[in-house]
Amino acid sequence: MAASFLTNHFLIAMPGLSDPNFAQTVTLVCEHNAQGALGIVINRPCPMTLGEVFDQLGLDSTRSTVSGDAVLQGGPVQTDRGFVLHSPDQRWESTLPVSDRLHLTTSRDVLDALARGEGPKSVVVALGYAGWEAGQLEAEVSQNAWLTVPMDERLLFERLLLEINQAGLNWGLILKKREGFRAAYDGFDVDAVADYGEADRHRLLEDARIIRNKLKVNAAIANANVIRGMRESHGGFACWLRDHHPLDKAEWVKLFRKTFRFTGGEITGEFLMSIGYLPSPHRLDCPAYQKIALLNPPWMETG
Repeated sequence: MAASFLTNHFLIAMPGLSDPNFAQTVTLVCEHNAQGALGIVINRPCPMTLGEVFDQLGLDSTRSTVSGDAVLQGGPVQTDRGFVLHSPDQRWESTLPVSDRLHLTTSRDVLDALARGEGPKSVVVALGYAGWEAGQLEAEVSQNAWLTVPMDERLLFERLLLEINQAGLNWGLILKKREGFRAAYDGFDVDAVADYGEADRHRLLEDARIIRNKLKVNAAIANANVIRGMRESHGGFACWLRDHHPLDKAEWVKLFRKTFRFTGGEITGEFLMSIGYLPSPHRLDCPAYQKIALLNPPWMETG
């Protein structure tokens, strides 16, 4: 049964899920076991800032660097209580490890630190949480209420790597070679690729299962090292993206060119559209647009 547990997965509400608490939501499952599940909705901002939360708690936040950050509506349970998702760079009184790169803290000490301008390097604060009784989430998943997606930086790394390799080619070719890329690049494991040396570069350039382009191979290795560094600076690639949102396309392109290799305007734009950080090119009356809208991607949060 443990294999079915969904800790560190995203739950994406399917169109048929009509419960107003969860319709069009994306929820991060922070704990899931035989006793039930706990998650935080991550795509519903509250009409308040973290600075207002500090004020309600009577905390002096004049030195805080996150006072202007939006607070999330984390779920319908205990909506007057704060739940803090953050990078695991410090210890707090009551913390639940979601993964080795993401923790959930419910004790006030982390909010006190954030108000002082201290605290975790990367943080999101939510009011309330989503909860499921034993077997309830499993039943909802079996009824197709949720699409489940692992919260795994390998997915983002794969998407960026394939987008770079598609440059100048067509997606049909890249999709045919996708499993070859997966095998050649160690399942898109960021640490493995970041540690590649000259022998691995030579191996990749001789591997007919992938695109044998020296610039693209070098970019994959360099970008893996950049993404690995984001764990320390921001809590991971996904958190880095969220921390820079919202930006317009020109600003994103400038940031990607400064941060990554082989990421020009078209590559950056297509990558960010594919993960919801730039608007879809579909017309409002297009069925694909309607399906995208149901997922409430990040770019829709800001209009």
